[in-house]
Order: sequence, then structure tokens, then C-alpha cells
Amino acid sequence: MGKLRTESAEFKTSKSLQEIADTLRRASYEMKAEVEQIGNNDPLGGFGNQPDLAVAFCGRLGLIGGVKHFRLNCAYDIWGVQIFVYDMGNERGVELVARGEGGKRFSTACTLSWGASRVHIEKLLSMLR
Repeated sequence: MGKLRTESAEFKTSKSLQEIADTLRRASYEMKAEVEQIGNNDPLGGFGNQPDLAVAFCGRLGLIGGVKHFRLNCAYDIWGVQIFVYDMGNERGVELVARGEGGKRFSTACTLSWGASRVHIEKLLSMLR
């Protein structure tokens, strides 16, 4: 397994939680992403400032996506982004976290693609802002 890497992008928006949820629904369709709720029954997550919306998007690169990210045997590689939204009264705080493994360009094992995850963060940023 390669080194797990993360990178986050944070911003504030005046969009409502519903507008953000609708945008994420449209984005998941366009990106062909699977959507999973984060922390639904997390026994260690009941402290501090909890997000009002916490989901993870993930999807397969496929052969063309893998070639674009310079990976051999990449048909089963995946990308992943975590999304956290906090309602702060008149604005919402949004945090996007790309997750991936680095340093496995010539591996034959399935990989969580760092480059593809970062590309999907950029797409989400442009859709949510």
C-alpha cells in the first residue's frame, strides 16, 4: 500500500444547505459517483462541532481515466472525496477533502488515486461556489 495522502479545500458560501445538497446530488450524477453518509453512528464522533452534512463521493477511474492519470492496470482504481458542510447562520462552511495513495504508479493492485481525487475536488469547487 502506498502512502495515504489528503488535501483539503475550505470556503464559505451563502447558499442554503438545500442548495448545496441539490448541487451535490447533480454533481454525483455527473461524476458517476457513489455517495455514502459519513459518521452516521460514529461512537467517537459525538464531540466538538459536528457537520450538518457529511458525505463521501467515490468512483472508478476506468481504463481511460487511469491512462489519463498515468497508471498501468488501472481499470479498477478509484477516486475519493469527503465533503463536510457546516451551517453557521447566514453562511455555510464547506470542506472538501481529497484522499489518495501516492507512489504506486506501476503497481498492479487497485489504488485510491491521489491525482483523480484532486481533479474531482476542483470540479466540486467550481460547482459549489
